[in-house]
Amino acid sequence: MLSGNGGGAASLDTLLRSIGVPDLYLRNAFRISGLSVDAATGELRRRAQQVRAVQALGGAPATAGPLPPSPAPDLDAVLQALARLRDPLTRLVDEFFWFWPGKDGPDGDPGLDALTAGRVDDAENRWQRIESRSPYALHNLAVLNHVIAIDDELAQPQRKLVGAPRRWREAYRYWIDAWRSDEHWAVFGDRVRRAGHPGLGDWVVSTLRERLPLVLSSVNATIAADSMERGRDEESSQVHWRMAAHHHLPPQLRARALRAATDPLLSRIRTHGDRALAVTRENARAAPAAAERLHDQAAPLLRMVSLSSAPDADNIHDEVARTLLKLAFEYHRATDDWAATLQILRWAQNVARGRAMLQSVRENVQGVEFVLAHGTNVQVRYRKWGFDG
Repeated sequence: MLSGNGGGAASLDTLLRSIGVPDLYLRNAFRISGLSVDAATGELRRRAQQVRAVQALGGAPATAGPLPPSPAPDLDAVLQALARLRDPLTRLVDEFFWFWPGKDGPDGDPGLDALTAGRVDDAENRWQRIESRSPYALHNLAVLNHVIAIDDELAQPQRKLVGAPRRWREAYRYWIDAWRSDEHWAVFGDRVRRAGHPGLGDWVVSTLRERLPLVLSSVNATIAADSMERGRDEESSQVHWRMAAHHHLPPQLRARALRAATDPLLSRIRTHGDRALAVTRENARAAPAAAERLHDQAAPLLRMVSLSSAPDADNIHDEVARTLLKLAFEYHRATDDWAATLQILRWAQNVARGRAMLQSVRENVQGVEFVLAHGTNVQVRYRKWGFDG
């Protein structure tokens, strides 16, 4: 059983981390199954029976519901989505990130009816007319713009961006308004209570409200981190980094999202550094080639980290510079080759960022340049790293 203590919140945290990625809505069980977020347990069971019957006959799934995914999911994916909805916490999260049928009038939700019929503009216009007085319309406008923005991004991952596209801007505007709206969260609290699960209570609402900015930021940060890897231009990647650091999101959560998105990049950079050190330990004379390889492999990754403005950007630059200093030291100690040592030091100078590291590398470069200019009988001490010429 879930509880409102650390165990339940930790489970929700894990779940939210797993969905804070660009396929957030492609994995949504209600989108895949075509069912309403109000679907009862019996409806889930009947839908599963229908899918199995179609599967047994070798048929294909019929698309249903608002904004059905394209291409249509296969029958196994639909069954997996229905199974996902059997978990009460997972279901609530998928409910939150999908359309809520409005309760604003006797005719149900004409906006959602229009969207289900494929009339996106009609649905948007209907919700916009009542967004100021309807938490349902506000929520649905946030989801609508976010889904379309992400779908467009996934369909055209190389598209040139000059500023944030309209759907992204609207998604953030509506989500931030919803995040700030007590009435919006009261509606979600009613959904949690109607779920009737003894382990799910107000802590789900408060935890999700606290974490929603992190999910939003993480989606764009992940897109940005992947963009340059796919060959996208820096300006377009920077658009997503800026959205991930949206000024209306709490600074500490922006920092967490940026760190989570750049952690894989940092890990790869450190792996390249470890390999260069291992090669040099085995054969110090191989250090120049190992250093050049490290510099070339790390450069695009360091550039992506720099564009992110992540908290660790300067530190990882200095880590690479420090590794290159070690390679220079090991190589010179084995060979007394000042010219090649200087080249390694210049690569270190290229990547260093912090004031102390820049000064240390600069002193080493100047020292080796002095030796090369005045002869190898000049003794040079590498002050920062205990590096003796």
